[in-house]
Amino acid sequence: MLRALVLAALLTAPAFAQSDPALAPTADRFRADLTTVTAVLATAALVHDASGTFPSTPYALLGSAEAGRTGLRAASLSEISMSRDGDGVAVRYVPLPIAPYTRDDEVVTLDITRDDDGTYSGAYRITRRADPDDGGRTLPYDTAGRYRVDLASGTACVDVATVREQLATGTYTNTPGTLGPQPLTVRVVPLGGDTPVYYQEGSR
Repeated sequence: MLRALVLAALLTAPAFAQSDPALAPTADRFRADLTTVTAVLATAALVHDASGTFPSTPYALLGSAEAGRTGLRAASLSEISMSRDGDGVAVRYVPLPIAPYTRDDEVVTLDITRDDDGTYSGAYRITRRADPDDGGRTLPYDTAGRYRVDLASGTACVDVATVREQLATGTYTNTPGTLGPQPLTVRVVPLGGDTPVYYQEGSR
């Protein structure tokens, strides 16, 4: 019997859990997906920091000089749309499938804002949907052994000063958890529960 779970990346989480190795590949997939999330967030943050306004169209984001510096322009996306959201910007994109002839898509939504301390946050959700020809229904994010992970979500954080320093020294990457004040924390919890069955904290 499959156990329904939710996968989350948070900046704070309890540093204890019962680890389940079956979920390690799911966490690795999650981290890979967050590489593009981090690139989008870092690029939007750099644009805002330089101009005082967030990019509000795909061209303004992907066509910016900052997108070339962060590597976002080279990201493989099949769809991207953007809209103003209060003082921030909402981004929705669909990465190209890694495997050919895939009959589903990952759909990523990212709400980006500037925090009071000057850092930038991006609240994201990653879901899967079936091919529209198959009804476009929502699918589990991943399955691992006896687990079904329905949703991947969390909040990414970027410190522009850290991004600029890494760009200047040639050490910049879009590795999740390396551009903000806290390392990435990954945990998987039962839907409706609060005790992780898998927990891993990323290194700075």
